Amino acid sequence: MENYFAFISYKRGGIDQQVANWIHSKLEKYPYPRELVEKENRPDHEELIRSIFLDTKDLPVTDQSFTEEIREAIKNSRYLVVVASKMSAKSEYVNMEVEYFLETHEGDTSRILPVFIDSVEDGLPPVLRNSDMLSRHCPVYASSQDAKNEINLYCFYHIVAFLLKVEFRVIYDRYKAYAKRKARQARWVRNAFYALVLSALAFLGYSLHSQREVIRRQNYIVELEKKIFPYSVVTGYVKNFLRPVVEYIKANEPEAHVWVHMPTDAADLDNDHRDRFEQISQHIAHELSLDSISKVHLKTSMPRGSTVHKLYSSHNEALNHKYLDFASTTSTFLAIAKKKKEYPIYDDVTIDYMIAEYTDIFIEQVNDELGDDAKYVTFVTRIGDILTTIKE
Repeated sequence: MENYFAFISYKRGGIDQQVANWIHSKLEKYPYPRELVEKENRPDHEELIRSIFLDTKDLPVTDQSFTEEIREAIKNSRYLVVVASKMSAKSEYVNMEVEYFLETHEGDTSRILPVFIDSVEDGLPPVLRNSDMLSRHCPVYASSQDAKNEINLYCFYHIVAFLLKVEFRVIYDRYKAYAKRKARQARWVRNAFYALVLSALAFLGYSLHSQREVIRRQNYIVELEKKIFPYSVVTGYVKNFLRPVVEYIKANEPEAHVWVHMPTDAADLDNDHRDRFEQISQHIAHELSLDSISKVHLKTSMPRGSTVHKLYSSHNEALNHKYLDFASTTSTFLAIAKKKKEYPIYDDVTIDYMIAEYTDIFIEQVNDELGDDAKYVTFVTRIGDILTTIKE
C-alpha cells in the first residue's frame, strides 16, 4: 500500500467536494521550498507536495471493498486534512475517517488540520469538538470568492505551512511574487535565485551554514517589523478609542455592535478620510433605507468622550444599535508603505500588498487585545460585507 503525505476527508457533493478537489490539485502541483523544510518534514516527492489521497482520484479498481481501501489510505497517511463545514460535521463517514485516523496515529490531533468553509462555527465533526482545534489559527476557504482570490490563496498557504512545518509568513512572502507568473517561468526564477545566493556566498566568503543563519536573522527582523509597526498603531487605537467604546456599549447598550471598515489598498487611503466616510455611508444608508448615518458623541472613559458614526432608522429599531468606524489611524499604512518603496529590497512588493498585509495583522492584533470583548466588533474590508453582516 502506498504511503501518503496527507489524506483529504470531506463530505461528498456540493461545495465541500469542490474545495477538496481544489486542495488536492493545488497541493500536488505546488513546488515547495525544499531548502526551508526540515528533512523529516518533507514529502517523499523531491519537488512537489505528493502524494495527497483523495478518494475520487486515488481509489484503484480492486477486489477489496471501498471501506477497506479508505481505511488503508488513512492508516498510511502522515496528515489528515478535514474539509470542515456544517455539512461535513453531520457526515457519519467524515467522523468515522477522523476517528480511524486518531486510532491509527496514537490520538495525535496535531496531525489533523481542519480547513473551514466560510466559518468555523459548527464545522467540526463530533469527534474533534472537545479538542483544541478552534484555539489554532485554522485556514478558512471563502466559497463566495473565486478559488484564485487573495483570500483563498491565503487559505492555501496556511495549509502548506501546516503540512511542511514552516512559518506561514516565510512561505507566503517567498512565493507571493511568483503566484501570478506562468508555470514555465518558475524554474528560471528558482535557478536565478539559487545562482544569486551562490554568487553572494562566494563573494562574501561565508559558509553555507553561516549564510543560512544570516538569512534566518534577516527574515526574523522583517517578520518582527511587520508585526511591530501595526501593533504600534493597534495599541493607540484600542486604548484611546475601541476599548472605551466597547466598555460604553457593555454598560449602556449591550445589544449594540461596532463595524470597522479597513483599507485593503492605496485607493482606500489616497482619498481624504471624510470623503471615504461620505462615499461608504451614503451607499450603506441607501441600501438599508436608513434615515441617516451621523456622528454621535459617546460619554466614554476618555476625557473628551468618543465619536462614532451611528445608524438611524425610523422603520427598523434594530438598526439603531449599529455603529460604524473607519479607523482613520490606519492612514499611516500608506505612509509607511510609500517609505518602504524607496528601498530596492521592496521593488517586487506592491504598496497594495503591503497595506493588505498590515490590515490582516492589525485585525488579528486588535482581536487579541480585545479578548472576549472582540464579539462586539466586526472588521470588514468591503462595503458588501458591512451590509451582509449588519442584516444578519
